[in-house]
Amino acid sequence: MCGPDHWGRNFRQPDDRGGYDSHDNGTPTPAEAQQIATAAYVYGYPIVLMDIIKDKLTPVPAPAPFGGLAPINQFAKAPTTPNASVKIIAAPKVDTLYATAWLNLTKEPMVLSVPTTNGRYYLMQMLDAWTNTFASPGTRTTGTGAGNFAIVGPRWNGVLPTGLTKIESPTNMVLIDADGSLDIYIQNASPGPDKESNWLPAPSNGFILVLRLYWPQESALNGLWVPPGVQQVG
Repeated sequence: MCGPDHWGRNFRQPDDRGGYDSHDNGTPTPAEAQQIATAAYVYGYPIVLMDIIKDKLTPVPAPAPFGGLAPINQFAKAPTTPNASVKIIAAPKVDTLYATAWLNLTKEPMVLSVPTTNGRYYLMQMLDAWTNTFASPGTRTTGTGAGNFAIVGPRWNGVLPTGLTKIESPTNMVLIDADGSLDIYIQNASPGPDKESNWLPAPSNGFILVLRLYWPQESALNGLWVPPGVQQVG
């Protein structure tokens, strides 16, 4: 007997007696074995990778100023943009100041409080153990005002205090990847020690500037919204 899996690929399935067709004695062919191995790898790779990265970024007693390290349920805030030496994650964005937190919701929910950003863009992307984004509080979804969000695990069924917005996670492991708007200095020379965390070194003889949008709203696609202009300073 054959039947498709949720990717649409065909695998032999047991008959009503729990066995396989008598002509094959339940032994998969080499092609079927390769399909099974491929499906198992695709299914298991994300959660294994997430767990490995979590273990590398959380074995510290307190948040570290460099390296993106912080204990479980605490934020790690990078003071500078990543460079080519950062190899903890694959291809980090070199134009982003990362703030990340690994949550463990096994015992209880965690509360995320965000201040008003006074209209500036931000987001708090939340990924489950399978690397799926299940929530993203921020400008695009909840606005730029202050907010308090209770992130709860899949088996939690308690009562939350008033004033908290409930966010349900499919898994007890959660990665929060915070992103926001800021002033970026794109130039060849340093803008000064107090601004170097937002400095993107550029060639001295000219460069091309490209803006990248994530999940753009319709106004960005139809041209009703345009990004702020680049301002020359100094």
